[in-house]
Parts: sequence; C-alpha cells; structure tokens
Amino acid sequence: AVALSIAVFIAWDFFFTSRTQPPVPAPKPAAVQTTPDKKAAEPVKPAPAAEVSVPKSNAKEEQVSLSTGVYDIVMSNKGGRIESLKYGSRKVELVDSPTKTGFDFPVAFSEREFLAGNPVQNAVWTMTKKSDKDIVFSISASVSGTPVVIEKEFIFNDKEHYFDLVCRVKNTGRTAFKPENGSLYVSPADGLGPVMADPTLVFNMLSTVYNVDGSFEKGSKGGGMFSDATDTKSHKGKANWYGIISRYFTILMIPQDSDKAAGVIYDSSANTGFRIAGIIPAESIAPNTAFEKKFRVCVAEKEKEVLAAVDPGIVGATDTSKWIEPLRVEA
Repeated sequence: AVALSIAVFIAWDFFFTSRTQPPVPAPKPAAVQTTPDKKAAEPVKPAPAAEVSVPKSNAKEEQVSLSTGVYDIVMSNKGGRIESLKYGSRKVELVDSPTKTGFDFPVAFSEREFLAGNPVQNAVWTMTKKSDKDIVFSISASVSGTPVVIEKEFIFNDKEHYFDLVCRVKNTGRTAFKPENGSLYVSPADGLGPVMADPTLVFNMLSTVYNVDGSFEKGSKGGGMFSDATDTKSHKGKANWYGIISRYFTILMIPQDSDKAAGVIYDSSANTGFRIAGIIPAESIAPNTAFEKKFRVCVAEKEKEVLAAVDPGIVGATDTSKWIEPLRVEA
C-alpha cells in the first residue's frame, strides 16, 4: 500500500505540477544586418566616381562654328563637345541629348564613370584651333591621385560623312598611371536626333548598336522574360564599331588601329539614355607619356551607299531587311 501511494504521488507530480511551471524562453538569435534587395524595375544610378577631380578655373565658355560639305557644327569648350550638328541641305539637327551634354565623346576611367559621368564632362576645357577644321580641347585633371591631361582632337573634312577623333591621356605625374580594370571607356553621346517637336513619340525610337567579332548586335533596355534589369551590360570581344541609331540616322565610332576595342559596355536601364562605350585596353601609362586612340566618327543617314563610303563594315548599322529600307535624306 505504501509503494502504491508513492507511485500515485510521483505520477501526480509529473503530469500536473510540471505543467504549471513557466516555459523557459528560447535564446534570441543573434541580430543579423541585412541589405534589402534592389527592385529590378527601379535601376539605381551609381554615384559619380570620386577619384576624378578638376582644378578650379575662371575660364569662360566659348563656342566655335564651322561648316563642311555635310555638317554645320557648333562646338563648345564646356565639356569639349559638339553642341549642335545640322545635317545636309535640310539642316536636320542631330544633337538630341537627354542630359543636354551634346555629342560629348567623354573618356571615362571606370565603369562607374561611364554611367554616372565625372567632373571633366561639364568643366571648361582649353580650346585650340590648329586650323579651321582641326579643333583640340584639353583639360588637366587628377585621376586616383595621378595628374593627367586629357585631350580630344576633332579633325573635319570638306565633303565626307564622317570626321576623325583622337583621344589622348597624358600622364604628367612621376609614377605609372594604371586605369581601373586596365581600360578606358570612350563613348559618342547618350542620344541622337533628329530633334522632334514631340519627343515622346516612338516614331524615332533609338537603339544602341555594335559589331563584336563580326556580329551585329542591338543593346537591350530593362529586363525581359529570361533576364533581369541591370544598369549596364557588356559584350567582350573585338569591337569593330559601336554607336546609336535612330530610325533614319546613325552616330558610330570606328576604332582605327588594328587592335580595335576589347568590347563594349552600354546603358541598359529602362528609363535612361543610350550611352555606349568601347572598352579600350590601357593597362599602364608611363610617366611623361601619352596614350592615344584614334576613331572615325560617322554621323550619317542610314543609307547603305553612304555608310559603305565611310567604311564597308558599318553597312549593317542600317538595321533593315530587303523589304524595309529607310527613307533617304537629301544630303
């Protein structure tokens, strides 16, 4: 009987008394700092790269006008750029930049600067006229602590549908200058005309275009069924030419030396411009030496004979089939 009483007491304590005890709180997990994911539909524009700076200057903006047999051009030493280019006898304005930077042909020192720009692009440059059709813009800057001089030389001719551009980066420092990723990024503009009264019309839809390893390609904007939205996209390989096309016109950069460019990078955000750059290998620039890259820049109507006269390799930029040809523009 005693053993039975003890067994009943132990059972009572196990099933009823233990339930009345407050639960022991579980240890809190350690706090983890997380970064929210970016929304694919809202591409974020990176901050301007901080490594490029320009000395303060009291220089004033100046403009120079010139005419060829094809173009009427207004150039400005602000950014060292083409502010106006009127094409042909009809004087069609082809400078139509979303950021109002014209045909600026910037030299960027990193992928961040390619997209966001740097202080050089809106600074006042020194302008030198070698001749009526040879204009040189230059500016001193500091890039990652190295003093450099950047030059853009525009060489026009009397009757062709192109002009020549020479981009130079001179290392004026005492140590070698090594650009980020061993590359420079040279682009023509972020838009192309003709200027239209209603810019919201899709009639003049723009595209970035390029030829890498002999294949014609068009850049894409935003995401798709099989791809995410990104700020930029790149295509590595031998870039024979690159630029922007509208329905009737092109602006194309054609590297003139045998090594061409090592690929292209372009703005792929859904709601921004059409900036595209050649990736120019530049591993190291020794002190007191200059790196130089030459381009032929074709600004012309998308007419096969016109493009072929500039360079037979760019005819694919007409982006047409045998059934649909662009309207010809009276030059």
